[in-house]
Amino acid sequence: MTSLYYESNKKNSTFVKNPIPHSFMKCYATDIPTEIFANFCEFLPPQDLFSLVPVCKSYRDILYASNSTITEQIWRNSRRTYFPSMIEPPLEGMNEREYTVLLFLQRTCQVCGMRRDEMPVPLHWEFKIRCCEECFEKNVASHGELIKEKTRRPLLSTLPYISKDRVSTHFAKKAWPQNLKSKVSDPLTLTHNRLRIYWRPDVEKLLKRFQALKPKERSIFPDQESKNLLLKMQDFEKRRQAYTIEMKEKKELVRRTRFAREMEAFEREKNSDGTPKYHSPMFGYCQTHQKPLNFFIFTEKDWENWRRQMNKEYYLMMERANSFKPIMCNAL
Repeated sequence: MTSLYYESNKKNSTFVKNPIPHSFMKCYATDIPTEIFANFCEFLPPQDLFSLVPVCKSYRDILYASNSTITEQIWRNSRRTYFPSMIEPPLEGMNEREYTVLLFLQRTCQVCGMRRDEMPVPLHWEFKIRCCEECFEKNVASHGELIKEKTRRPLLSTLPYISKDRVSTHFAKKAWPQNLKSKVSDPLTLTHNRLRIYWRPDVEKLLKRFQALKPKERSIFPDQESKNLLLKMQDFEKRRQAYTIEMKEKKELVRRTRFAREMEAFEREKNSDGTPKYHSPMFGYCQTHQKPLNFFIFTEKDWENWRRQMNKEYYLMMERANSFKPIMCNAL
């Protein structure tokens, strides 16, 4: 099998046959040694590492290797460089890549794969997953429901949970499903005056693990695991606080950068005669001038409405300023 390549010179340009088979033609960009590829990846944020995965099989094999110290180093260095507050090792049972996916893929549900464009998908630290409201509702169960299903109480005391005192703060707006409100009134769910919600896949894994134990080991299993639960819950809270602060700072920086870019776009607009279309100091008198910086969530549609409102308010302010000038002149 041969291929064609383009040969050109000063007189003419022709297509000639290349006698080299395709099997011997290599792409040097994908034939990089693993150590050198790891050095390149040290300067890339996690979002760029994700974009390298579908490029070719060799990149995917390096970035998705399950038992590779180089793969772990690539994801760890990227996470710690671009997310300095999250310097702790990954959560129990997760590798560096899975932990980075949990932190940075904020718009995708890890259960159904649905992508959001307006709001990030809620991250549930206790369950080590990021999922949408529908998937959350399908995969959680209250303490009372599990007891009715004949799940042993001592086993439930070993599982991470979301408690009643965190319902209003842990879920933003619609992240707490309406159908779960009925579970709050269930008297069996109130354990130590707290509503406990569990992740069903975690319960199933725990039951399989418990059934695989020997009879002697089953008697001491709940006591051993429940001692570690308090440390796990404290670690989840610590990571949650650090993550919230980091994300708030990043969102503030991104929003201020976008705000400055939008204002520069207003200043660059020209009239047909080449004069500036807007007098930039007048924007400071518009009521909606600081609106993008004051709202926690500001979508792309909000930016479009903000630009139209700014344009409308600017001309109203200019009309008032022009009508105010003759009055001042006559008074003088």
